[in-house]
Amino acid sequence: MKIHDVVVAVQAGDIAKFEIIIETYQHRIFTYCFRMLGHRQEAEDITQDVFLLAFEKIDQYKPIDSFSAWLYKTAHNTCLNHIKRKQLFHHKIMHWLRLDADGSHEKDIDNWILKDSLQYALQKLPPRDRSLVVYKILEDKSYSELSTLLHTNEVTIRKRYERAIKKIRRVFEEVEGKEYEKNVW
Repeated sequence: MKIHDVVVAVQAGDIAKFEIIIETYQHRIFTYCFRMLGHRQEAEDITQDVFLLAFEKIDQYKPIDSFSAWLYKTAHNTCLNHIKRKQLFHHKIMHWLRLDADGSHEKDIDNWILKDSLQYALQKLPPRDRSLVVYKILEDKSYSELSTLLHTNEVTIRKRYERAIKKIRRVFEEVEGKEYEKNVW
């Protein structure tokens, strides 16, 4: 069965045939995502996202272009969105971490060593504390919002956040060999 026929069948409601699309393209899409992102786990996650998106939007595919090109475009856009979110996170957290001696924010926040150190420091946190830091810094959630979101009281949220930040600061200082002001956070 040609891929065009499989796509038409899925568009007509035979969702079981979507498995053929996954089997046909999964390895190639994963390889593309891995080359774009450079991390196996991220590439696996984004590959799943690509196929989920393709499934949800398959009715928008028009046979004017090849299905492969449409799927790769979906993968490309999904990877770019992931990279942008990651850069935004790094930019925002570096804004919190990087201070000159006079207390002003340093301009060069795109330093790859710092990004790697930050990623390393974040990975040292347990997943629930890592997500708390992401919510608080990247999403600008208040302690009240976090309390509701995480089903925990505000005092506990605040303490967990403070401990997580201290741990990030310690790891970051070990890696960077530089002390960061305690009141930055």
